Amino acid sequence: MTQAESGDRRIPASDGRGYASGAPTCTGPRGTRRRGGERVLARGIDTAAHLATIEAGGRTIAVIGTPINQSYPRASAALQQEIARRHGLVTQFPADYPTRPANFPMRNRTMALICDATVIVEGGEKSDSISQGWEALRLGRALFLMASILDRTDLRRR
Repeated sequence: MTQAESGDRRIPASDGRGYASGAPTCTGPRGTRRRGGERVLARGIDTAAHLATIEAGGRTIAVIGTPINQSYPRASAALQQEIARRHGLVTQFPADYPTRPANFPMRNRTMALICDATVIVEGGEKSDSISQGWEALRLGRALFLMASILDRTDLRRR
């Protein structure tokens, strides 16, 4: 089974970081591949999930919202290069294509397409994590939400 973890690009809350750091010990050694998006190479949940998977001996795939010759954010360049060399790096944008906000919803759909399930660890009302969840549902993929998401009153419909 392939799964994508999606979280907030900001530094995650302790429960989200704990999940992202702990999940690979269950999934990586058994052959499950984790896939994530450009945010996977951003700060927070995404970086934690990739690094923990690599440290556990698992395989990870990053789907980025930029061309392969760009890193966003730049602080993630070393991790992106490591994933490209030893794991898998996917983009649908040609070299030198401009990075635009519209790239990221397309990236979210790609992530949902190549995964069996999406796990939303953290995210705000307008975050890419929520967009990723909607794409998973539209495509008939499994969607799992951390309890911390379900408890957020700002995400409830009025």
